[in-house]
Amino acid sequence: MTAIHHAPLALAELVCQMRSDWDRAETDGAIRAAGLAGWTWEQTAQTTIRLACIPDQFPRDLVEACRKPLDRRAPGVDPAPYAEQARQMLAARVMTQDGS
Repeated sequence: MTAIHHAPLALAELVCQMRSDWDRAETDGAIRAAGLAGWTWEQTAQTTIRLACIPDQFPRDLVEACRKPLDRRAPGVDPAPYAEQARQMLAARVMTQDGS
């Protein structure tokens, strides 16, 4: 298995190519902030790419996510649809258990 190498400059270049509205210096700083906040490289890379794929997200949203380590919601993700689906699945499970 090949090791995953840290490539913050390449990551910043990639997301700035993907999003011409992202400032390169701000993106470099946000990636650096994630590392300083103790994020793993994998977590930083995945979150940065995901944010770049969401039109209303910016490098500052990565910095904000680093500042709120206890906020388990991923930036740009609305948990409401998933919560409703979980409620429905739990209700179906309870009904199945009660019926047996």
